[in-house]
Amino acid sequence: MGDQPMSTGADSATMSTGADSATMSTGADSATMSTGADSATESQVNERSEQKASRGSGRRKDDDALWQLAGELGASWKPIGRNLGFKEPRLENLEMDHSFDAHERAYQMLLKWKNKTPPPARGDKLRSAVEMAGRLDIMPLVEKTLKFLKKD
Repeated sequence: MGDQPMSTGADSATMSTGADSATMSTGADSATMSTGADSATESQVNERSEQKASRGSGRRKDDDALWQLAGELGASWKPIGRNLGFKEPRLENLEMDHSFDAHERAYQMLLKWKNKTPPPARGDKLRSAVEMAGRLDIMPLVEKTLKFLKKD
């Protein structure tokens, strides 16, 4: 291929064309693609993941509990949000504002719900919302979260 050497192996391919270069490595756990100045190394990705994992350390305990619960909601965040009284446009705004981070999206929804709901009503509302969404599997975590919310 002249000035475009290409090397292939079982797990990687490298192609270089003058000043621009692209490297793609695939394995069971990682994929990295680099194109000039816009590159994310594996260490940068790991650093971001570690920062995300430790982000709860500066929060109040009740917010940490909401963060943990949010991490378990997955695709059920929206039905649970509806069951908590959020209107569709508000859920859509959350989805747009946090389109690349489902965990943060669910956390922001739960945080907004907590801040607008009087403490005495929180337990029944959250239990009911989770139950109506068919997520009985996370009920122990809901109960743990509610213990922290009662201290609010």
